[in-house]
Amino acid sequence: MGLGSGKSLILAYRCQHLAEAMQSVLVLCFNVALASRLRSLMEEKGLTKLVTVRHFYGWGTEVLKQH
Repeated sequence: MGLGSGKSLILAYRCQHLAEAMQSVLVLCFNVALASRLRSLMEEKGLTKLVTVRHFYGWGTEVLKQH
């Protein structure tokens, strides 16, 4: 199964590029399936310490609970 459109693939490569430059990255997706797929790709590349991929509403709920 592919990522989908070219925009998604570019996003995955951009996350990798930023992580390799030692920057932390937060990716927020409205699509649960896309967030899951991008998270899996980052795990495969060993980038989970620098790249966080979340579904927007799950992330928002977590932020509200923290504050």
